[in-house]
Amino acid sequence: DVRDAAALARVVAEHKVDAIVHTAALLTGPSRTNPRLAMEVNIGGALNMLDLARSGTVRKVVLCSSTTVTYPAFDSYPLSAIPEDFSQRAVSQSPSSFYSATKLSSEYMAGLYRKLFEVDVTVVRYGAVLGAWGGENVGMVARMLSNLLVPGLAGREAVVAEVYRAVLKGAGGFEKV
Repeated sequence: DVRDAAALARVVAEHKVDAIVHTAALLTGPSRTNPRLAMEVNIGGALNMLDLARSGTVRKVVLCSSTTVTYPAFDSYPLSAIPEDFSQRAVSQSPSSFYSATKLSSEYMAGLYRKLFEVDVTVVRYGAVLGAWGGENVGMVARMLSNLLVPGLAGREAVVAEVYRAVLKGAGGFEKV
């Protein structure tokens, strides 16, 4: 549990971990249902990893963020030209979900840990995590692509539900699916 700092420290010490790639997160749907848990997991978990580096227990943290922090900019700029403040690696628009707000907050915290405590941290923004998997913590895009990919790979027709059409149309003006 990334929320348990003491347990994390024990695991790191026991296994002599010197670098962490932090991928744990509560995604968009569950974050909307339980914003407090999203903050505890997404922000608190990231801070626990950064504190391990600050204490010298680990030398490097790679903090996995999300391109969802840029979603509010999609209607303001051409898709391939979203200007960023590279010193902060953030766009000026407000986050559009609890998930993206927690990811953006974690990015800012990583920057402060780097600047103030000289923690060796890198932030990676994934465009999307895709695959033929499911479960409660799967976002809309992953579910939609799984619904398209699995039948396609099996040579069967893939059907896009109307809810996906509405999401696609609202997220960038895609009319045809």
